[in-house]
Amino acid sequence: MPGLRRDCLTYLRRRVGRADVAEDLTQETRVRLLSYRENPDIKSHTRLMYRIVQNLIIEFRRARGRRRAAQHVCLDDAGMLQAPLPPIEERALSTLRAATS
Repeated sequence: MPGLRRDCLTYLRRRVGRADVAEDLTQETRVRLLSYRENPDIKSHTRLMYRIVQNLIIEFRRARGRRRAAQHVCLDDAGMLQAPLPPIEERALSTLRAATS
């Protein structure tokens, strides 16, 4: 199983892009994989591991989407947005005009 752990971690790092999340998901994969260790119907623990990993990636992305949705602020609730500043050239001209007046 040590080779599977390394393969799992490498795969997850590429898929989720964050080493800390990859470590957590690798650990969760190992926990879930251990629950199948006595099951005689499992032909390939490697294939099972990758199925578990895929499911965990899906769960991770859904949870991330829910967190982002919870942080969403509707523009109607946000109030008035500040108008953007005019380009620097316009501000410089305004400053020069005010200084020469």
